[in-house]
Amino acid sequence: MNEPKNLQSKCNLLRVAVWGQGLGMLISGAFLMVEDAPEIFLRFSPWRVLLIVVCLIVISMRKPSTYLARGLPVWLLASLVLIVSLSSILLYLVSTLLAYDIPDMFITSRMQYTQITSLVSLLVFSAALVLNLVFVNRALRVRQ
Repeated sequence: MNEPKNLQSKCNLLRVAVWGQGLGMLISGAFLMVEDAPEIFLRFSPWRVLLIVVCLIVISMRKPSTYLARGLPVWLLASLVLIVSLSSILLYLVSTLLAYDIPDMFITSRMQYTQITSLVSLLVFSAALVLNLVFVNRALRVRQ
């Protein structure tokens, strides 16, 4: 079936945004699990992992992403994607600043990787934001 370019660019934007957020959360969760070893689900529950994986599978399917892309105007979809991306960046920026503000004498053996975890999470979500900006630009340019 031949879909309009606008719909295809909106679907791509939606998929990239969900995959970027999902993978970012899984990567930061993986770092938290390693940091909390041997109690790996101390701060990142298995239900959260399952929910993220289910969302990634559902959005990768053709029907749900096409349905959402058809139902939302491109400006609203772009706004929602950018709001989520920017709020994630702000969250991890504050997290990184707080992690580097902890005095060394308060850092225990369980907290020794907090700075690295927050910095890696910030970098992953920054990369996701850049990709989202590229796809938002593409979706707005193709707009009919």
